[in-house]
Amino acid sequence: MKEIIKNYVANLTIDDIYSFIHKSNYKIKDEEISIIYKYIKNYCDDILNENPEIFKKFHEEVCEETYNEVMKLCQKYKKYL
Repeated sequence: MKEIIKNYVANLTIDDIYSFIHKSNYKIKDEEISIIYKYIKNYCDDILNENPEIFKKFHEEVCEETYNEVMKLCQKYKKYL
């Protein structure tokens, strides 16, 4: 399953992130969307392996609300791995 996710991430665009966020009615600033995209693209393995250092770095770059929403999504989708 992780390989399928990695293949998806390889083709992921920032527009995909914008689309998901807007469809889900999340209130996230454009700058933070760019940060989310950067982390997904550059740290996919670390995210999938739940590397706490990556989540700590991410937490330092986004507001608390955004961090909490992203962590909820991680927990929600983690069960499918």
